[in-house]
Amino acid sequence: MASPLDASTTIEEETAAALEARRLGRPGLSIFTDGSRLENGATVYAVTWKKGHAWKGHKTHMGWGQEAFDAECAALARALQVAATRSHTIGAVTIFTDAQAAIWRMTSNDPGPGQKYALEARRHIAAYVPRSPT
Repeated sequence: MASPLDASTTIEEETAAALEARRLGRPGLSIFTDGSRLENGATVYAVTWKKGHAWKGHKTHMGWGQEAFDAECAALARALQVAATRSHTIGAVTIFTDAQAAIWRMTSNDPGPGQKYALEARRHIAAYVPRSPT
């Protein structure tokens, strides 16, 4: 199924395959995301990427009363923001996530859970695409 975001989506079913891809490195920018709802009800997410030889990242506490799905969607939107706000052209962007439902949510701006993150993701993609190499 083609993505309405003009992006390709590859879902790695095997953890070993994803780890091997990370070990070998990829051209452009690779970003890793994860979101969770903790036992105490707090919702959090993290986004990490390698900058030179160091790892950079963002951790965000989203508060209470949200679901893990919200955190996963927010993490994807933040990853796209990281890519879109880089000061130089980076080429391909690869986002590693374990949230297939959140990936698919980003392809639609229909009303429903995760809509605000899908809209935010689209804004970041629109900001990134004009700067991408052709």
